[in-house]
Amino acid sequence: MSDTITKISELLKEAAETHHQVYRITGGTDEDWASWLTYHLVALDREYSSISPPPDLAWERFYAQRLSEAFA
Repeated sequence: MSDTITKISELLKEAAETHHQVYRITGGTDEDWASWLTYHLVALDREYSSISPPPDLAWERFYAQRLSEAFA
């Protein structure tokens, strides 16, 4: 399971980096960003952002754990 979470985490980080590159190239337009799993990503962002104190876990690892649980 840990290997799966690590792979998902790495993919999320890569997707985020790609998004930032496309965002800069297009001057802020990236209409397809997060079109896949939109519901889950928005929910995970809200969950992660609402944790107080902030989690001692990178966002992509947190998301990966939750996505792994949701789609197991």
